[in-house]
Amino acid sequence: MAVKTRSVSLNLVLESTQGKTYAVIIVTVLVVVLLLFVAAVPAYLSITNQIVKNESKAKYLQDLQTKEGNLKTLSEQEKDFLNEIDLVNVYFKDKRNDEFMIANLEKLAEKSSLKMMGVNFEITKAPSIPELGAFGLFSAVPFSASFRGQIKDFEKIVEYLETFPSTLTINSISYSKQEEGDGGFTADQVFVLAIQAEYYFWNYEE
Repeated sequence: MAVKTRSVSLNLVLESTQGKTYAVIIVTVLVVVLLLFVAAVPAYLSITNQIVKNESKAKYLQDLQTKEGNLKTLSEQEKDFLNEIDLVNVYFKDKRNDEFMIANLEKLAEKSSLKMMGVNFEITKAPSIPELGAFGLFSAVPFSASFRGQIKDFEKIVEYLETFPSTLTINSISYSKQEEGDGGFTADQVFVLAIQAEYYFWNYEE
């Protein structure tokens, strides 16, 4: 009986003018809330998706900028490597060339006011420098050269050898006194400079 009485009371309230007003307000509020929810959910999802897309675009742009920076670095390194390769090609000959060495040593002797007495070349072997020998890209030609003249001129040819147009390793330098007039040389050319060295060339496979 209590439940039935409450139902009757609720019906009476709803049928009254005030009850109808409350009912309309409640229904309106529910409808507005429902509409807001229906409108807000797609908007929220759209904003969320847009944020995710923006984050993806930002990451993609950052990756592109990183790759661009790496490419610039590689480009700069390539320029440096090309310059180094050019220098290597200048100072390391393509093949053994004893005639080239003799001609340039004679020029250095003339510039130093010395007379070249002779040059002896040995058989080709591996470079004595470990850094070159480790690569297996170069071969070495050991040679000895002797020059006759005054001691004060010996320093000149040693300096000129530092700018020789081929890569050299000077293994030893020594000088000795010769008899005056020996070998047809004048009295002021009585000292002999002896150089032990090796030059290098590319070890291309035949």
